[in-house]
Amino acid sequence: MKKSVRTKKYYLLLIVALLSVASLLCGATLIGISMTTPMGTKLNISVGSSTQLVPKKDEGYFLIQNQDQGTYIGLLSQQGYILQEQTFDTNYQEICYSEDYLYILMPESQSKSSIITYNLSDTTAANYHITELSTALYSFTASQDGTIYGVNYWDRYNLLAYTNVAEKNSAQPISLNSFETSLDKLCTSPDNILYISCKNMTDIYTASTAQGLPYQFTLNQAGKNMPSFSPHTLTDNILFDLNGYLYQMHPNESPLFTQLSPTRYSNASVLTGTKILVSSESTDYLEEFDLNGASQNRYQITGECIALATNTKDTGILLKQDESIYFVTLSELSSTEDLPDASESNSTSSTTNESDHESDPSSDPDTSSGYPHQLESDTFFIDRSNNTILLPPTTTFAVLRDSLNSTKDTIIMKNLSGTTINSGNLGTGYTVALQIEGSIIDELTIIVKGDINGTGTVNSRDVQLLYDQLNGAETLSDIPLLACDMNNDELIDTGDLLLLKQQIASAQ
Repeated sequence: MKKSVRTKKYYLLLIVALLSVASLLCGATLIGISMTTPMGTKLNISVGSSTQLVPKKDEGYFLIQNQDQGTYIGLLSQQGYILQEQTFDTNYQEICYSEDYLYILMPESQSKSSIITYNLSDTTAANYHITELSTALYSFTASQDGTIYGVNYWDRYNLLAYTNVAEKNSAQPISLNSFETSLDKLCTSPDNILYISCKNMTDIYTASTAQGLPYQFTLNQAGKNMPSFSPHTLTDNILFDLNGYLYQMHPNESPLFTQLSPTRYSNASVLTGTKILVSSESTDYLEEFDLNGASQNRYQITGECIALATNTKDTGILLKQDESIYFVTLSELSSTEDLPDASESNSTSSTTNESDHESDPSSDPDTSSGYPHQLESDTFFIDRSNNTILLPPTTTFAVLRDSLNSTKDTIIMKNLSGTTINSGNLGTGYTVALQIEGSIIDELTIIVKGDINGTGTVNSRDVQLLYDQLNGAETLSDIPLLACDMNNDELIDTGDLLLLKQQIASAQ
C-alpha cells in the first residue's frame, strides 16, 4: 500500500516536471502560463480595462491594462505566450510608444506624475525605468528622440517638456510656451510633428520637433472634423482618435484633418502604408480597407476584439470571450467571402458598427436620410464604455444642446426625477437622449465631476457626501461614484476629496 502511494507521488512529480519543461520550451513562465485552444492562445490573466497591445520592435508584444490591483504589464511572445509579467499598484493614465520606446504615464499624487519607460528592443518586462516628474500631468505625448511633452494638470495654459527622461530618476519641466486658451490633448507623429488641441475645440497648434524643442507654434483652425487626440498617430498622416474615428492629417494644408471613414471603430492598426485593419464591438470579424475606405478583406473572429498591434512579422489580436482573453495572429485567421462593394462599405459599417446602445439597429430609423445614428460632441467627452458624457460644473441645457451634432428638436434632456427640461444647469444623473420619429435612438447619462448629489453645482454638501462615502457612513450608487472620481484613476480615495475641496476653493 505504501509502495502504491509512493509510486503515484513520483508519477505526479514527473507530470509536473514535464509540464514545466514544456511551458519553458514554449516560451511561457509558470507565473503567466498560456495554453493553446482552437480559438488561439488563452492567457491566464483576468480581463481588465483600458487594454492596449504594443508591438515590440522585432517580434512579440507588450500587453498593458488596468486591473483591480493596479496596472498589469505582460510581455508576450510572437505566439502570444506570457513570457514575463509585471504589476504596478496604480492604474495607468495614458501610454505612448515610438519605434524604440514605450512610455506609461502614471499618476503619483495631486502634484506629481511619473513615467515608466520600456525599451522595445529589450527581451524582459522586468527591465524598466521610472522617472518621477515634478508636476502632475493632465495629458502627455513623446517625440521620437524621447522628449516628453505634457500639459500641467493645474495650469493647462502651459506646455511643458521633459528631456532625457529614460536616463533620469527625477525630472524638472522646461516651460515651452503659454497659450491664451486652455490646452486639452497632445499627439506626435513619426515624422516629428507635435499636435496640440485646445479646450475650445477650434484651435490646433502644430510644431516640428525634428530640430529639438520647439518654441514656435503654428496656429491652425480646425474644421468640423475635429479629432480627439490620442498620444501618438498610427503613421505620419493617419490618426486613430480617442473616440474611435480615423483621420487623415495634412500638416501644411487646410483643413488640417479629414475623416477617413464615418464609422466608429473600437481598435485600429496599420498593416502597411496603404492598408488599415479595424475592429468594431458589434461585429464578429475584422475588416481591412484601403485609404479610400474601400473594403479589401474580412477576417472571421470568435469573441470581441479588445486590442490590435502590428510588428515586423505579424499582427497580434486580443479577443475577449466569456471573461477570458485569447491571443491570435492575423495570419491564423480565415478571410471571409462576403465583402461589401466599395460604394456601400461605409454606409453599411456605419449603421452596424456604430451602435453602442442596446436597441436593435435594424429597428432604428433610416440613417441614410441624414439622421445622426448616435450622440456626438466636439466639446465634451463621451465615454461609450458606460454611455456617459462628462460636463464641467454649471454647464447649461443650451450649451450642451448646441455642442451636440444633432438638430435641436431631436435632443431630449431629463432631470433626476425623469422630468423633461429645456433650461438651467445640468447635474450628475441627468440624461440626454437622441429622439428620432418618436424613438429613443441613443441616450447618455450626464456626469459632472464633483457634483455628487446631482444639483448641477459643486458645494460643501458634495464634500460631505464624499467624506461619508470614504468613512463608510454613505454608500453611493454607480453614477454618483463616477462624479466622485475627480482624478479619473477609477479609485475613490482621499486624493479625490482633496481635489474636490480645491475645486470649490478656486471657484470662490
